[in-house]
Amino acid sequence: MGDEKFLLTLEIDGRKYPLKIKQSEEEAFRKAAKTIHNKINQYRVKFGGNPDLTVQDFMAMTAIQALVEN
Repeated sequence: MGDEKFLLTLEIDGRKYPLKIKQSEEEAFRKAAKTIHNKINQYRVKFGGNPDLTVQDFMAMTAIQALVEN
């Protein structure tokens, strides 16, 4: 039952990302999306005054941080 796949659409920083996941993984994906959103906002606050940085830069910083932490 928990391994049936379904389409989950997560919103991160105003963009929607459709993902086909197992039902048993839904909570982990939602938690990850929330964490990513929060980290992007942290970088936005910290470096928001730098006009050269874009949302993509903040997402890349978030990805690097997540990989280093894991």
